[in-house]
This record gives sequence, C-alpha cells and structure tokens, in this order.
Amino acid sequence: MKRFPLLPGALLAASLLWLNLPAQAAPPALTDVQDIAPALLAQIGLDKPDCNAPQAAFDATGQTLAIEVNCEAAGRGRRVWLLGRGEHAVAATPELDASDPNAEAVFSSGTDLLWVADTLYVFTTEQGRKKQADIDPAWEPRHYAATLATGPRSIKALAPDIRAAYDARTGGFPGKTPDELIDDPDLIVDSARLLGKRAARGRVAGTQLVWLSGLPDDRYALKVKSLTGSSATTELTRGGPELGSLRADNWSLVYPSSKGLVLHRLDQRNTQTLQGTDAGDEPLAWRQTPQARRLAWLGARACAKTKGAAGRHLCLATVTGVDTPRKP
Repeated sequence: MKRFPLLPGALLAASLLWLNLPAQAAPPALTDVQDIAPALLAQIGLDKPDCNAPQAAFDATGQTLAIEVNCEAAGRGRRVWLLGRGEHAVAATPELDASDPNAEAVFSSGTDLLWVADTLYVFTTEQGRKKQADIDPAWEPRHYAATLATGPRSIKALAPDIRAAYDARTGGFPGKTPDELIDDPDLIVDSARLLGKRAARGRVAGTQLVWLSGLPDDRYALKVKSLTGSSATTELTRGGPELGSLRADNWSLVYPSSKGLVLHRLDQRNTQTLQGTDAGDEPLAWRQTPQARRLAWLGARACAKTKGAAGRHLCLATVTGVDTPRKP
C-alpha cells in the first residue's frame, strides 16, 4: 500500500482543526462534602432506625436545608427542621400528629415544602380535635412558616402571593395538575413533575413532564415526555420503590441506581453517575439555580466514601460540572 506524505499545508490544517475541537466538559463531581455531625442527627431524630426523612429542600442559596423527619414508627410524630449550613438545627414546625392515612399518593408524604426567600412555608394536614357522633375528626390543612432566626409560626390564612407561589410550583397549567397532563393508565399518583420553562400565557414551550409508571412486582419505570415537538415518551430507567426518592429541579433529575446516585440532564439527554455515592444512597434534595447546585442525600456509609463510623449519614455537597441549562 502506498503511503503519501502529509503536506505542510495539510499538517497545518490538521493542527488548527485539533486546536479548535471543543473541550470535553468535566463530569459532575461532588465538592465541599459535609457529613452532618451525629449530635445534630440525634437532635432531629435521624439517629433512630425507626425514623426516616421523606423529603428535604434547599433554599435558593443552598445554605439552608429544610428536612421532614417522620418518627411515627418510633411512636413519635412528624416534624420539619431547618439546618443552617449543616451546623445547627431549628424546628420549622411543632411536633405533628400522624399523616393522613387516606392519602392516595404512593411516595408523597402529604407534606409540601416551599421556600420564599429565607422563609420556609410548610403545607400539611392533621386530624382535627373534635369528634362528632362517634365519627373520627376530619383531616384539616395546617400551614406553618419558619426562618432560622425566628423558628416556626402557625398561619391561619395564607397571603395571596404565597398561595400563588405554591400553586405555580405544584400545579400544572390552568385547570390541570401535572398528573392530569399524562395519558398513562399506570401513572403513580402524585409522582408527576413539570420541569423546564413553565407555561406562560397559554404557551408551554420547553416544558417537560417526568413521572413514575407502575410495573408488575412492585417495580417502576421513570419516564419523561416533552409537551412540545415530539410527543414520544422516553423511559429513562427501571427500578424498585427506591425510585420514589427521585429529586428534580430545573432541567435535571437525581435518582438512585445500583451504582450510586445518577444525575440526568433533560436538556442534554445526558446521564452520569455521581462519583462518591453508593448503591443504596437515597437523594433527599437537589437544587440547581444560578446561585447554587446543591445535593443532600442519606447513605449507610460516610459521605463521599470518606472515613467515618458505620450507620446512617446525612450528606450535603456542591455539585460541580453542571452548567446553567440552555433556554429552549
């Protein structure tokens, strides 16, 4: 076979082409990893095996974490806490009674957390105190607001702007909830999430729906569908009940897998395992804003595989390598 020498001009062109190739973005990585001190875990109840954390939520700065702790199995109630920089805890609610057993949601705890600036608003239900004609009291809505500085206060009537912010975050489009936007007979109630650009003046450009679909034998499929362009549904992964702990914000999802926590970028259709997490780790909160990209999770090993005692660990970290999502 003949070999032709590379001409100087061709060599120069090839060099320039190599120099102009786009640099490969670094994969997402955990930095500033914080393993919450055992004494703080004990204060909020997470040192007890019969207590669990159904959910958590970062404020916009990523410095304060609201976390719901449920100790009903341990003979205690529920409570929401605020963790300031992972160093101190302030109660965001009084101790609450048991949650509504009649709720239809499979994975939702029945409590919603909403951050507005530095104030956390808690939306939940409790059983009324009055019993009439041997009929158990009805379940009634309860609202609380809390900051690190003031602690909790009960709210009798929500301000219109707070109600509007809550409806915008949990609702769908006018007249429809996220669940009602999905044509899936196996949809898991209250698992649907709207991500990306929200509807504005009737337009739905860029909005994506994410939900869990039930499969036989207590298995689930994580699905996503765009509300614009192609109406095809994409299945991201399958798993067991652990998929109920998936967390979503902006254009990304974090969910558990057999290799550790997975970050999926909806705008890039890119899925990557977060190094430093393990199988069995449970995501609690994921916040992706221009100010912060923060993750909180529960694990059975020391955070990011650092040295530490065995047992439950509450981990906080910044996630690098996650750019601000492109506009659709």
